[in-house]
Parts: sequence; C-alpha cells; structure tokens
Amino acid sequence: MGERGTLTAAMEIEKRNLRTAALSAMASLCGGPISATTDSGASLQFDIRRILLWVEAIFNSGNDRMKVIGRRALKNLIVYNKDVAILFEHCIAKCYLTDIPRSYFTVVTEVLLEHADYPSPFWRLLGLCLFNLGNDRSEIRVKSAHVLRALEERQQQAKISKIQDFDISISDKTKAVYKLAQYKISERLSKQHTELAFHIFSEFTFFFKDLPPVAQRNVVAVILPWIQAIELKVDPNGGPTAQSYLLLANLLEITIKSSAALHNEVQALWQALATGPYPGNVRLVLDFIMSLCLERREQNFVEYAKQIVVFLASTNSNPAHKVVDFLLLQITPKAMVPNEKRETAPPPPDIVQFPYCADLADVLPVGTKQAGFSLGQLSLILLVDLMVSPVNLQKDNIPVLLQVVTVLWDHYTPLVQEQAREMLVHLIHELVISKLDDSTPASTREEIEDLIESIRRHDRTVVWGYEDSNGKVDDHDTKVPPSMEYLTGEVVKTFELTFPGMKEQWSRLSLTWATTCPVRHLACRSFQIFRCILTSLDQYMLGDMLARLSNTIADEDTEIQTFAMEILTTLKTLISKLDADKLITFPQLFWTTCACLESINEREFLESVEMLNEFLDKVDFQSPNVRRLLLEGQPSKWEGSFDGLQPLLYQGLRSSMCYQATLNTLDKVVRLPTDALVGDDSRVFFTILANFPRFLYELEQDSFSESILKTTENLLTVTIGQGLASIALVLDNYLSKHYQTGDDFIIQMFSALKEYFLPDLDFKMITTLIGCLTNKTPWVKIKTMRILCRIIPEIDMKRSELAGHGSDLISPLLRLLQTEYCMEALDVLDNIMTMSGSSMDKHHLRMSMTRSTSKAIRKEYERTQSLFGIPEDSGWAIPMPAKKTESTRANIHAAFYMCQDVEGVATDATPTPDVEFHADEFPYGYFPPSDRTETMMSDEARADGSMGDLVSKLDSLDDFFDDLSQSPPSDGRSSRTITEYAPDAFESGAQLYDEQILPILHQASNNVSFQNGFADRPLMSRDGNANTMNPGAFASFSRPGLHSRSITSPSAPASYQPHMNDFMSDDELTEDVFSDGDDERPNTGGGDGSFFLENMIKPLAHSTRTRVRRLTGSRSRDERMPELLRSNTAISPQVPKVPDAFLQNSPQGGML
Repeated sequence: MGERGTLTAAMEIEKRNLRTAALSAMASLCGGPISATTDSGASLQFDIRRILLWVEAIFNSGNDRMKVIGRRALKNLIVYNKDVAILFEHCIAKCYLTDIPRSYFTVVTEVLLEHADYPSPFWRLLGLCLFNLGNDRSEIRVKSAHVLRALEERQQQAKISKIQDFDISISDKTKAVYKLAQYKISERLSKQHTELAFHIFSEFTFFFKDLPPVAQRNVVAVILPWIQAIELKVDPNGGPTAQSYLLLANLLEITIKSSAALHNEVQALWQALATGPYPGNVRLVLDFIMSLCLERREQNFVEYAKQIVVFLASTNSNPAHKVVDFLLLQITPKAMVPNEKRETAPPPPDIVQFPYCADLADVLPVGTKQAGFSLGQLSLILLVDLMVSPVNLQKDNIPVLLQVVTVLWDHYTPLVQEQAREMLVHLIHELVISKLDDSTPASTREEIEDLIESIRRHDRTVVWGYEDSNGKVDDHDTKVPPSMEYLTGEVVKTFELTFPGMKEQWSRLSLTWATTCPVRHLACRSFQIFRCILTSLDQYMLGDMLARLSNTIADEDTEIQTFAMEILTTLKTLISKLDADKLITFPQLFWTTCACLESINEREFLESVEMLNEFLDKVDFQSPNVRRLLLEGQPSKWEGSFDGLQPLLYQGLRSSMCYQATLNTLDKVVRLPTDALVGDDSRVFFTILANFPRFLYELEQDSFSESILKTTENLLTVTIGQGLASIALVLDNYLSKHYQTGDDFIIQMFSALKEYFLPDLDFKMITTLIGCLTNKTPWVKIKTMRILCRIIPEIDMKRSELAGHGSDLISPLLRLLQTEYCMEALDVLDNIMTMSGSSMDKHHLRMSMTRSTSKAIRKEYERTQSLFGIPEDSGWAIPMPAKKTESTRANIHAAFYMCQDVEGVATDATPTPDVEFHADEFPYGYFPPSDRTETMMSDEARADGSMGDLVSKLDSLDDFFDDLSQSPPSDGRSSRTITEYAPDAFESGAQLYDEQILPILHQASNNVSFQNGFADRPLMSRDGNANTMNPGAFASFSRPGLHSRSITSPSAPASYQPHMNDFMSDDELTEDVFSDGDDERPNTGGGDGSFFLENMIKPLAHSTRTRVRRLTGSRSRDERMPELLRSNTAISPQVPKVPDAFLQNSPQGGML
C-alpha cells in the first residue's frame, strides 16, 4: 500500500508538472499575433473570447504558479497584438470589476512600464490608476502610484503634479490615510489635466453601475475633484454641448440608480458642480433637468429633480442662493401653458468620442404616470422643498407664490395639486408663524394652525373642484366657489399679520395674471381671485380688462365666451362694490356696458343687463348732472350711432332666457327722463310693446302676478307724466280688470298707441312683435301672434318700408310653419295681403329653415343683411352677427382708449394685448380678417326670386307629397306623408332644403319666365291652361273663393291620379309626376310688379291648408298638439331620387 501511495503521489506530481508545462507552453505560444492572412488572402484568427475565458479560468484557479503563467500568457497576448485594442481594454475592465484584480492590474502595469509606446489613451490609464489608489492591497496602490508618475513624465509637460509627495501616505495601511492621499492626488491631477475631465468622468461612470457599493464610493471620492473642475457650456442652439450633456446624463443615471444607497455621495457629486469656479453650471443644470421633466412628462422623474434642486440650493455658494430666484422667475402667466408632447431630442452626435453616455430612454422609461407639466407648474413643484428654514424670500415674491398656489389649487394632476397646497402650508409656517412675536394673541395662532390643518386634511371649506364655477352655462351667480372666497380671505388675513399691504399687491397681481395668462382656466380663476380680494381700481387696471375684453367679447368659441363672461362678471362686481361717486369717475364702465349689450352672445347680453342693473341701482340717473357726465364720457371713437340706452335692451325680448330680465330692466329705464343718453320719446311705446304679450297672458290667468301689477303701475305713472292720457286710461282699466277678453284689451291698447305713435312707428312695431316670435316661451309666441292678427289689418302693409322686405319680414313666421305653431302662423299670414319680392328671398327662406345647431350655414350667413338673423334654441337671434361682433369689439376698444387718455398715454401707440389660449389656438387679432365678402348676393337675373315664388314652390311640393300619400302601398311599404317625416334625419332644415326641396323646385320652375321672379312678371290670366304649374299660376287680379283643391293642383279628374298611382310605387315616381310641359304655359297678362300673399294664403283655408300643414308643421287647428307625438313610430318617407341633371345643371331661373 505504501508503494502504491508513493506511486500515486508521484503520478499526481507528474500530472501537475505536465499541466504546468502545457500551460507554460501555451503561454509561450501566446507570444505572437492571434490572426494571420494566408497567401491566398484568407484571414485566420483565434477566438478571442475563448482565449480570454481561458486566461480568466487560470486566474481563478487559486494556484500562484499557474497565475504567474496566466499573467505571462495575457502579457504576451497584449504585447504581441497591439492592434487588437479589445485585449487591453478587457484587461482594464477587469481591473475595475473583478473581485481579485491583482493579476490583471499586474499585467497592465508591466505592459505600461516596459512598453512606453503602447497605444492606449492617457485618460484611460489615468482613471485606472486613480481608482486603484484606493485598493485595499498596499502593493496595488504602490504600483498605481508608480505607473502614474511614469505616465505623467511621458506627457512631457512643463509642470508635473509631484504625486511622489504622497508615496508614504499611499503605502500606509490605515484607510483614512491612503483614502485622503487618493483624493489629494486626484485633485492635483484634475487641475493639471482639466481637459481630460469629461473623459475621466465618462470612463468612471461606464463601470460605476456594475460596481459594488463600496467600490462606487471609491469612484465618487476620485471623481469629485474632476467634477469641480468642469465648466458646463451650451451650444449655439441653447442646449448643452456634447460634453455637458454627457456629464449631466451620466450624473442623472447615478442619481436614479444609486441615490437610495449612496445619498450623501450623490449629493456631493451635484454639489461639486455648484461649488466649482464656474457659477453658470447651476443654471445649466436647472435648465437641463427641467427640460427633461417637460419633455419626458414622467412624474416619477420629478421626484429626482426635486432632490437635485435641493442638492444645488443647499450649498453655500452664491449660485446656489440664486436657485430660488431662478425658479421664481419661471413662474409667469405665459409659463403656465402645459408643455406639448413631442419627440425627445436625440443626444448630441459628438458624444461618440467618449467611452460612455447614459441612454436617458433606459434611465427614464416612459411609465403610466405621464402628465404634461408647464414650466410654471414645475418651478412651483421644485420650489416647495426650498421653502424651509431659513427662507430668504423677497416680499414682492410672496404674492407670486400665493397667486400660483391658488390658481393651481384645483389642478387635475394630483402632483401639481398636492404640491400647490403643500407650498401654502410651507409659506404660512416659514413666513408667518415663525415671525410672530410673543405678543400675538393665542387665538390668532390657533386660527392659523386651524387653517393649516384644514388644508392638510383637504377640508371642504378650503377645497374646490376643477369644474366648480368653471363658467358653465347654468352658472348665474358670481362664479366664485365659496371655498375660494373663504380660503383667499383667510390667507390674506394671515399674511397681513407679517406683511401689511399684501392684499393690495396680490389683488393687482391676480388681475395681471387674469389678463395675460394664456391658459383659459387659470385666467378665469385669476379673475375669480381678483373678485375675492379686490381693494381698489385705477385706470390702468380697468384698461387691462377692457383691452382683453375687446379681443374676446362676442366670440363664437365657447371657451372664449367663458373667459369673456369672467371679465363681465368682474366688471359687474366692480360696479357693485365701488361707491357711486367713484363709479362716476369711470364712465368707461358705463359705455362698456352699453357696448356689451350689443354682443351676439346671449349669456354676455344677460350679464351686461345685470351690469346695467347694478349701475341703475348705484347711480342716480334721475340727476341731469349725472347723465351729462356720462354722456360727455362717451368714447370719441364710438362706432355707429348711439340712439340711447333703452334701445339696446330690445334684442333681449327674442330670447326666453333674457325675456324677463329685459322686461325688469325696461321697468327701470322707462322711468328715466328722455335725453340722448337714455333714449327718445318712443321708449314708453316700445316698453308697452315688450310687455304686450305679457299683459295678454296675465289677463287670462286667474289673478295678476305681483310683477305685472308693478310693471303696469310703473307704465301708468310714466304715461300720465308724459300726457299720454289714452294709454294711461287703457292701463288703468287693465289694472281694474275692466277687459273681459284679451281681444278687447288688444283693440283698446292698439287704438291708444296708434293715437300717439302710429303710423310713424309701424315698421318698428311690426319688426319688434314679429321678432318676439323666435322666443322659445310658448305663451310669448301664441300671444304675440294673436296680437299680430288683430293689428296687421290696421296697418298699411303696402307701404314700401314694410312690403319691400319681402320674406325677410315674415321669416320668423315661416320658421313657425315647421313647428306645432303652424296654424297660428298661418292665421297671421292670412292678414298679410301683398309684399314686394326681394333678391334676398331665397336666402331668407333658407335661413328660416336653418337650425341653431347648423354652424356651417350660420357661418355662411353671418354677414347677410336680414332683420332677424338665425335664432338659437332659446330664440336669441342677432342679424349679421359678424358685423355686430366687429362693432361691439370696436366700441369696447374705444372705451379702452379712454383709460389710456386719462393716464396721459398716447393712444396711437397702445395696441391691445395679443394673448392666445393654448388649448384653442385662437388668435386674438383685434379685427379678424373676414373670409367672406361684405355681401353674399349679386344682381344676376337668376338671383331675382320673390316671396311668391317661394310659397308657390312649397305649395307645389306639398301637392307632390299629397299625391304620394294617395298611392297604394307597394312592396310591402305604405306611402307616407311629410307629417311622418322626421326632420332629424337631416342636419338642419337648410340641408333638407338644399338636398330635397331645391331640386324639386328647379324641376317645377324650369321655364324662362321664372327668371324675373314674381314681383317683376305680368300677372297671368286664370283662363290659361289649368294644368300649368309655374309661379304665374299663383297670381290673380282678385281674391278667389275657396275651392276644393290647391290652386297648384293639376286639373285632371279626381279619378285620374289614383289610377296612375296603381302602376307606380313610391320609388318609381319621377319628377315628371309633379311637372307640366312648358309648351302648355301661356305668357299673358300684365301686372303691377308685386305678388299677393292673399292669393296664396287665403285659399289655403280649405284642402290646401291641410297639405301645407303636413309640409310645414304638425299642429291641427282643433287639437293643437304635435302630430309627431301621435306617430312617433313612423318611418321617414321614401323621397324620390332626384335626377343628376337637376343637381349638376342648375336652371337659370331657379332659386339659386
């Protein structure tokens, strides 16, 4: 056994020796190139990766002899393959990353010392040696110092770092000693080789993320001096240069990945940038991290940005003290626009020259908490953590912070909202509580503490939602959340303790924000804050509001309307809070109210009425001196004539929303003396007209309401004072309930009015009453039409001022023909005998069929001359809204100029501010260029239509549908009348007109004589061919009696039509069914150039009226209820297809 053991041991020794010899042989074989090219040009190469793994396996074997062989093999590979850089770079990397770097570092030092010309960048070797100066093994530290001296000597610089001064410290076994020496050597070298700072930093950060925490701390110690020596620069485009980007990106990566474990070390790195000799570094760092926050839209990164800002601001350097000032400068109204989401800019291309640059897309991955911050919001968030003791904040900056905190109090992004509230708590603690002296009552301290507690627990008394008082349509209060009033009041009371005058400063600042902030919600909130804390008003403040209002009043966009309403509400609040004597010194407020009463927007008009009410309640308009001062204050650049205050109110009568408010204000205004400011002597006449439907409605109720009694007594007093005895008698009899029926009252009142005011005001009376027909309130429509039925027969409708308007004058009645009020409208039309045609008739008809939701058609006719315009759902209607918008804005602008004149500023050089709301991208140019011509009409023959043409065509169209209704069902479908047709299938009545009615009318009127229109054609004889269906068929010299068929119906026997329909389904009907041959139409007769509505309306009383009712409405004379409610399951009719010829080739005499 002993011999076998000896033999086995000997064999093991031989095996080891053989292995060693083999490894040694292989190490010797490494002393040559690892690649070669054969004579044939083929390239042969060893697998470098497998060779390096083989070397690493030798180093990990634990045998010192084998490690020596491994070092010789690695050295040979590096020395004999200088052109293969990866070998040496791999060796350097292992010096950083391996747990036992001794073998690798030994090879590196031997190669560098023995081969001075070995190709490797100086900065790479410098970094390696500096890192290893902190190694725990003394021999490695000494070798590092030795190589450093050798490398520096080879640089042939005039001045060397003399790092040999630290040889003893480096070899010392105490960590505190050699670590300090390592830092000092790095500090000396950083000053000597500053130009290498970015490369050194890049090299260190390349390995940093893969190092253990202990080694990471070693890197931080080495790199700090180099960072302090760095100057960050910007490129010509304003962004960081490639070097600066590299440093900041790599520092961010370290912060994000290591700040939790290495908080103090990361803080030291950022502070090294701030404490160096380059103060501009702080600004560039702030710009960089803030731009990243805005671009990346990642809330999580904001938390890291907050840390960095705190790091920068907590140093004792002067630039660090400026961090707060820099962030405060970013909080401006224009900086509140959220940053738009866009592609992140790529890093500068020059970074490829550096070893490593962090990929921020990997460092900052896009998460689920994306939110677009604005620069102002971000600045506030970053400031919150800086508002801790000691706070060095200028007094002028406090209102800025209070303002931004309050406007962001309800922000939809939780982080912004949370930080806004936290900021207020910090401000109260640091600027109020910490400055209260011992004499402050305990109750005051308790109130402040209670306020802070309320904020922290989000008490409802101090919190409001984003949608609260956000300018919604149903908001008719002061549009200020109650909790905002409470919070702003408490904040003002709190800060006035230590900063007297804060309320005045904040009030002015809030108005500045309100008039300049591009974010609509924040601007509106700023106006609300201003209303909560306003203390005074001067010409400059008023001028700011009027300048903004002149660009936003009477706008079509709902967002802009909301903003304009905030301005009007603010002006109303000012009027209510100013003393009467002070109010008189601001005539601009009165004239702005007058200008806004002409707004095209209903809500703005209603708010302006309330402003006027405040004026009437506050100022004594009975005083001649007051009226004189206001009249003298009229802006010199007022556009258009000013006929007095009262006429501005009349347009409110057309709206169900404004009707009662208008009447209430008329009650006040009509009592005022007549002059150029208030209005002329006709005011009482129009006030009675405005109340006429109301009088009639109340008369038929069980008892009079208190409001009608007050109005009647008021008018009675006025009429007695003006000597209008007959009117006063009628009003007195009304109060006494003398009238048994409404008709008696109408007759008596009209007779009294006629005695004093008619016929001079015939036209205005008719337009005022017909204008009320757009009012959505049912009883206003019905009572007004009842009044019209009684008074129109007493009016000479042939007068040019009435008859010359054609269909425009009765367009509200035509609109009612499409509703359940059809029969009442026909009753009124029965009384209209004759009217002249107009070239605008076809447009007015199209407008009368346009719904309030048809924005495109409303836009098309926004400059078309008309009496009533296109009404909204409530009945609100403004003719020519585009021109009215221009004049309204011009007049407010004229009031704005008055503010400039008072302050002695040259008005010619004062433009109105041009502010855009970011969400709407709405340009606020003062007078926007019109995209349409002033008029939409021409004098071409084809445009010369008349009202007679329109009604006759509608009648013939009705016959067509009537004929359809007589045909038997085909293909399982029944023919349907127009009554069952649901107009909602079209976007608007005008679309129905364009797509279905108009081609039919073209087919029905394709004769040449139609070109001239009804007003210009000779009247036709009734002896002509009865089958002829053209506009001339409707004219008559005398009013005919009632007959069984419409005058547009063919004269064929009654049995003929059903017989024809037996062979035709709805789908098979063509236009020829309702069109007659042109060759049968005689051209005879003469005329006086007018058409007679009587000829078309009166015969409708029998069978034709039934058909017109199907075409235009669904309300029967007896039942007065919508037909659609009784047939709500009906399907819309099958309208026959119009041939392409009629759509492509418009006839010369058609309606277009």
